[in-house]
Amino acid sequence: APDGDAPLEQGVAGEWEVLLRCPVDGADCAQAGGTCSASPAGQAGGILFEESSCLCPAERRDDAASRVVQSFACDCPCTPEQPEDFLTSVAGTLLLVALGLSVFLSALACWGLLRCYRGLQRALIARQKQEEAARDRVHDAILSVVELRHPAAFVAFDRLRTHGALLPHETLRDRGELTILDSHPAFMAFVRDRPTVFCSHQWLAWDSPDPNNVHYPAILAACERLCELEGVPPDELYVWVDYVSIPQANEYLKWNSIGSLGTYASACRYFVVVAPPTVHTDTGMLADEASYARRGWVRLEQWAHLCVGRGLHSMYFADGVVGLTPLGEWRPHSGGAPPDWLADATRVFEGDFTLDEDRLKIVDTVLGLWAMVLSLSRQGDSAAAEVHEVVMRQPRGTVFPPKYFNMLGHDLPTLLAATLDEERTDDSDLGAGSYPGGAWSARSGRLGSPTSGLSTLKW
Repeated sequence: APDGDAPLEQGVAGEWEVLLRCPVDGADCAQAGGTCSASPAGQAGGILFEESSCLCPAERRDDAASRVVQSFACDCPCTPEQPEDFLTSVAGTLLLVALGLSVFLSALACWGLLRCYRGLQRALIARQKQEEAARDRVHDAILSVVELRHPAAFVAFDRLRTHGALLPHETLRDRGELTILDSHPAFMAFVRDRPTVFCSHQWLAWDSPDPNNVHYPAILAACERLCELEGVPPDELYVWVDYVSIPQANEYLKWNSIGSLGTYASACRYFVVVAPPTVHTDTGMLADEASYARRGWVRLEQWAHLCVGRGLHSMYFADGVVGLTPLGEWRPHSGGAPPDWLADATRVFEGDFTLDEDRLKIVDTVLGLWAMVLSLSRQGDSAAAEVHEVVMRQPRGTVFPPKYFNMLGHDLPTLLAATLDEERTDDSDLGAGSYPGGAWSARSGRLGSPTSGLSTLKW
């Protein structure tokens, strides 16, 4: 009301701009589906005060004659201002981002947990397979001393002394001069019924055991003297010596036979060390009782025989000078201290080997011998009990170096003792007398021994 607060008359615009009731313009009216049209001069079409309509902003024109302000009336509905949509607001946007991020992180965490679970599952399966592999190896090691990996071969002493030298296995096999025992039961029956001697010596050349024919006459002399001491008819004695009894031409057969070396040496009734002083033809070094005692292979043979029967009391030393002396009574000609045969024999891996990788090849044999010691010592075998005591007094690593006896995180000797506990059999299964002086069963591939508590052995 421009003058004195007097209200405008209905439909009269006068010379003042009509005030709008809604914040809409012509364009907004058009977008809302309405139309705008000009009112007659000085009038607003009579719809200025209707609730359902509104006026567009007035376009002011200066008309000198009438001073009329032209306004436009719209028939579009007045739309009140709507509140701001929350989802399009800043707070809503931040909330949506937070929710999306939390969903992403949750999904990422679930994926990570799933990967961890699958990784753990794979690790457990791998660990289980490793343990199974270690147990299989221990079981194979046990079987190595109750089975023959290769037939045993002996030559009769009365045939051996006609050869003039040590001849290879294949030559005597082709001549039909070897006694071949294909199975473990047949082998055990043979050594029970007949006197047998295991002749242990070191080779005097890389590719020949006795190139200068030094050991051959010493072996003959030792066997003749053994027959005298033990009251054995020479024509009944059977001899085991490596070059004669182990295949030489075929490497696969050779190593199969070496895999049964512990069985051969432990089962023979007598054991003779042949070490007359001489020279190794390839190195030029002295080969005598001292160099013999350092050899890893002969230590393995000694340990095998010391495990059972009469042990040290059925072992002799032939030095080519005195003749044949019980091993426990033998003294070096130099006057020095005699070797500690028992302790040295169990330290196989500290012995000398021509090839270092040969140590890996005898791990199973040593494990098998340890199984024999554990089992027979529990049965009261005095020889095995003595070896057991000697082994337990020594630092563990000297007998079972971790480098060779830790397999995939498993300590093989400990696992061996636990396996013996699990596979123990009743006394009725022992097969008493399988070995001279001890009970050792191959029935069902198990050890005949009440081995309760072996898994608690500690150094």
